[in-house]
Amino acid sequence: MRFWTTAEEKAIKELYADTPMSELTSILNREVGSIHGKARTLGIKRSASFRAGQHAGRFQKGSESGVSTRFKTGCKRYANEPTSDAVKSPE
Repeated sequence: MRFWTTAEEKAIKELYADTPMSELTSILNREVGSIHGKARTLGIKRSASFRAGQHAGRFQKGSESGVSTRFKTGCKRYANEPTSDAVKSPE
């Protein structure tokens, strides 16, 4: 474990709000979890504009991502039905 320097703390305070994590990891030469943890300790968060953008990793309204893997209307669910192995006859 390496301690955070004053220069690193200053950099994370300036950059964390709007800089993508891939850039932060290369600038600070730290792991993602370390950067998130330090930001939480310092009480800094991502900006609203960053969270609304493409680098936030969130689905956008109206996004068609993942449509092919969603349940279709009227699709039969099998999750709650017992399998033949699960049904045992009394012995």
